[in-house]
Amino acid sequence: MLAAYADQRFLRYDKDIRWPEHEAERVLVEGIVHQPGETLIPSFLRRGYGTVKVHIYRTKPHSFVSGSELAQKLATEYGAHTAKVVRLFGPETLRGKGARAQLKEFQDPCPSPAGKVLPFENLPEPAPATLGSFAEAMAADGSSLLHGQMQTGSVGPVLVAVRNDCVAGAIALMEIRPDAVGAAQLMHQYFEVLPE
Repeated sequence: MLAAYADQRFLRYDKDIRWPEHEAERVLVEGIVHQPGETLIPSFLRRGYGTVKVHIYRTKPHSFVSGSELAQKLATEYGAHTAKVVRLFGPETLRGKGARAQLKEFQDPCPSPAGKVLPFENLPEPAPATLGSFAEAMAADGSSLLHGQMQTGSVGPVLVAVRNDCVAGAIALMEIRPDAVGAAQLMHQYFEVLPE
């Protein structure tokens, strides 16, 4: 991901077309700090007089100080006028004081998911025939529209999760289409899973 970011080999996702053609902010890969209990990811925003932001993902209590020091050091190094620290608050933080983020802790080795996840066209029988009942059960979330588009061939690849030979989940619009100004854009994806 970082190699693709550095080379600008990525598709922008901007459904409201608010962002410029080229990113004004980039990750400062050489400034990343990663150690047990603490990850600091700095970025540099070229807009205006320049801003260095350090995103803190931590469990150590002194991480805010480490992040602040790194932000100040990199702001001086890159000639940025502003240095900021962005951190995640814990569950003890009052509502309205920030944004919530869900992070996944990966195990080594990562356990395999139950069931299969495959492109719809590669599903073994009898799973493909169960897509209609899945779409009906998830109609309130838009699956019936997706099912209709799949039947007419007007939607790109669809990945589905199969459990007990039945479709149990789907993620769709796994495709690239031109945006309003003709730039290649990864489409917004919809993910649905049966509640049971």
